[in-house]
Amino acid sequence: LKDPSFETKILLNKGLDSGVLLRNGNLYSTVDGLELCENGEVANFSNAVKYLDNPKHQDVRTLVEAKINNTK
Repeated sequence: LKDPSFETKILLNKGLDSGVLLRNGNLYSTVDGLELCENGEVANFSNAVKYLDNPKHQDVRTLVEAKINNTK
């Protein structure tokens, strides 16, 4: 629980469970096709966590959280 990205990792798993996020092999994206990584990176789990933790991508994180909440 000391992992600073714990909440983001949970968010990724909730996103997958609710169908808001997709995993194709080891690559993570939104259902809209946005790869969860910076340009030039591979959208693997670690980079997806880093992407959603980045303050400049909080709009994407907020959208994912809202979509998850709407599927409940």
